Amino acid sequence: MKGMLKRIGMVMLTSSLILTACSNDQEDTQTSSQNAQNTTQDKQTSKEGEHHMGHHHGQMPEHMHHARHSQFDEGDDVRLKEGHMPGMMNADGKVKGAYNTCVYEVSYQPTDGGKKVSHHKWVVNEEIKNAPKEGFKKGDTVTLKANHMKGMKGAKATIDKVEKTTVYTVDYKDKDNGKMVKNHMWMTEDELSPR
Repeated sequence: MKGMLKRIGMVMLTSSLILTACSNDQEDTQTSSQNAQNTTQDKQTSKEGEHHMGHHHGQMPEHMHHARHSQFDEGDDVRLKEGHMPGMMNADGKVKGAYNTCVYEVSYQPTDGGKKVSHHKWVVNEEIKNAPKEGFKKGDTVTLKANHMKGMKGAKATIDKVEKTTVYTVDYKDKDNGKMVKNHMWMTEDELSPR
């Protein structure tokens, strides 16, 4: 019981350190110095068997292109239809940004020696080392620059799925603990619904 209370206390402390991304005035690109963290209190196994313990958002990649004609606009109220992490499924959220890019589902062996992560959703083209503008293909081996989870940055990954689409950053209220999660990266259009 004491261990669980200590763990919950650490989650609450870490959650209080969440920072929001800053954006510049350029219309087509955004760079930010976000150091947001979102730590979960349990492991969740998604349909792909991926563990999201220690999930955090890292920095917004440079050179993201704002979507001009997205289904959802910045400020729109949405419902999350996909649960990448505990407390996410059917949570109420707000769109913080919409970007056109190639997005990937990847499998990788963490650099910290952790258990293999299969079918992680999502990594954008701008979060992969030496990414070509036209993107990668299913089956390609890449090096991740993304830092969504412990041991992710620098890991070799295999591209499991590719979509050229609009991705979103969202703020949402965690269904499990009621806390606000800021600038979750990334949700695709089919993972959101209007509310």
